[in-house]
Amino acid sequence: MNEDEKLVPDLKEWRRLNGEDFSIDSWTSFEGNIKLAIGYSLMFWPDFIEHNDCVFTKDGFSLSNFNDWTAATYIKNFAQIEQVLNHIHIMDLFSGDERNKINFDQIKYLGEKLCKIYAVKLKSDFPNREFMITFNSSEKLELDEYELTFYQEMNENRKIHT
Repeated sequence: MNEDEKLVPDLKEWRRLNGEDFSIDSWTSFEGNIKLAIGYSLMFWPDFIEHNDCVFTKDGFSLSNFNDWTAATYIKNFAQIEQVLNHIHIMDLFSGDERNKINFDQIKYLGEKLCKIYAVKLKSDFPNREFMITFNSSEKLELDEYELTFYQEMNENRKIHT
């Protein structure tokens, strides 16, 4: 089995019907639609906002949630708040029916690809800031526990409660 067939198992049947040179790009053209393409573009090139020298995904931020986390006495620095508000569970990107078909190799591939995308996007939007982007694929977890997140290194030293 080809490496790409491990990530997209449908390719094996498509190649049987259309020839071995049938590509993921060709498969995407047949299976995809504009609504999904637009939706995924927003996930793969997210909008960010700044608040109190923190950076958050626009969809993951709310002022009340931020205030709740800053009031929590067990939260020590702003990096922790960025991490929790910016975390994305990879499985949450998919509907219930699709979730049953997902395997670890697919989660790992997508999570690692999203880390690279986020690194480029954050650097583009905030060229003078340093970000830590993490994905917990090295741990043995249930599939719904794999997540990526990011935070700014400078916020590790910005204490919330003194």
